[in-house]
Amino acid sequence: MEKILIITDLEGIIGVLDLNNTEVNKRLYLNQMCLVISAIRDIFPKVRITICDIHDKGNISQDLGLSAEDVEYIKGITGLLTADLNYDRALLIGFHGKKGSGGLFDHTFRPEITNIKYGNEDVGEITLFTDWLVLHGVTVVFVSGEYSIVDEVKELDQASIHVVENRLFIRNSKTDIPDLDIDQVYSNLVMGIKSALMKDLLLTSTPADKEIEINFYNPDVLCYLRKKGYDIRNNHLYFPNLIEFFINIHDLSMVLNTFLMKLYRVNTLFLRTIEELKISDDSCDIHVCEITRKSVFEITYADRLLVLRSLGFVK
Repeated sequence: MEKILIITDLEGIIGVLDLNNTEVNKRLYLNQMCLVISAIRDIFPKVRITICDIHDKGNISQDLGLSAEDVEYIKGITGLLTADLNYDRALLIGFHGKKGSGGLFDHTFRPEITNIKYGNEDVGEITLFTDWLVLHGVTVVFVSGEYSIVDEVKELDQASIHVVENRLFIRNSKTDIPDLDIDQVYSNLVMGIKSALMKDLLLTSTPADKEIEINFYNPDVLCYLRKKGYDIRNNHLYFPNLIEFFINIHDLSMVLNTFLMKLYRVNTLFLRTIEELKISDDSCDIHVCEITRKSVFEITYADRLLVLRSLGFVK
């Protein structure tokens, strides 16, 4: 019996335009996943499918309504880490591009991360999941998602790709008709999956694991992480390899959440104080004006100090 793992995200699901539109996104996700499962079963009538939903808390996939006899479910990355990864092949469905790739929802794991390097290569989540699975003996054979994933997937050895530019589902202002026919897109997706599954898997050697380097928008994150015992060097966060990165990703996220809550409180109070001083753009230093226009999560300790010095509160 064939064993297939499907890792799903939400941002690259066909038709998703607004992450706050929960009910619509859930319907789009479930529609697409039913097609994915059906396509797999057309090629492998005897198949064991496992779905790992990595978006948010990983709850959407369980609304497919399929029994335990049909599929198994894994909740989130933490569930994946403890699972038995005895699969013949894997599919990545609904993925977004890495930060700066130009998609509607491009990011790399978290919004405060500017980029991640694996070895010397700037990579996104697709590469990291694919290489992590390869290190466990599982080959990714198909990837679907936003159009911005194209360049990253091209670098993968055996993965076929299906992409769609979700912006084209927005109704045309002149015709009130979307520029894409979703039924045709679904049809192309199904054909792509079937084609990928019919290909023979190539035997490849397990690649060497490499160092992970993570960069952040706000350098104050690094000071906080250093105090928590993380490996901070040359203004970057490091993990010795991809395996260690995935093992620690949940704990890292919890630490970052705590830091961001503290940063939010400090910078909200800071901006409120500046606002109460009623400093106009005409009267303030240009650097002060630029700092006060930053996101509450982007303002650094150095920024606050510069503003306070400019206003004469600190020497």
